[in-house]
This record gives sequence, structure tokens and C-alpha cells, in this order.
Amino acid sequence: MSWKTIAASALAFAMAGAVFAQRNPFSDVPRTHWAYKAIQRAVDAGVLEGYDGKFHGEKLINRYQMAVIVKRGSRDFAPALIR
Repeated sequence: MSWKTIAASALAFAMAGAVFAQRNPFSDVPRTHWAYKAIQRAVDAGVLEGYDGKFHGEKLINRYQMAVIVKRGSRDFAPALIR
């Protein structure tokens, strides 16, 4: 096996691992959860974030956090809200 083949294989495995890790960033939201796809789309769009590797879906949010979510979610639909 040539070094090019080994390098290409290593790169492919690394990229696959990064995609897998990116697709499920929260250890507390299994792929079978009813809201998994919605959460993933919101994360991909930059609307939601977690912390400590978790989504913390059972926790309450305050008005400040909600304002950030609304602003992030509306940036494509209402540019005037961002100014």
C-alpha cells in the first residue's frame, strides 16, 4: 500500500468522524428523540447552542436567552431586527 493510499484513507476516516461528531453534538439528545431533527437544524443554522456537550432541553430559558434565539432565527427573514 502506498503512502498516498494510506494518507487518503486517513483523511477519509478523519472527515467521516468529524461529520459524525457534528451531526450529534449533544449527548443528551439521542437520534431517536422526537425533536432531534428540529434541534439539529436549529444548531446548523446557528440559532441554538448547547453547553458542556449537552442541549439541556429540560431546563427553562429566560427572556434574555429567548431574545437571542429570536434574533438569530430571524436574521434571514427580518434583517431590520439585527441592526
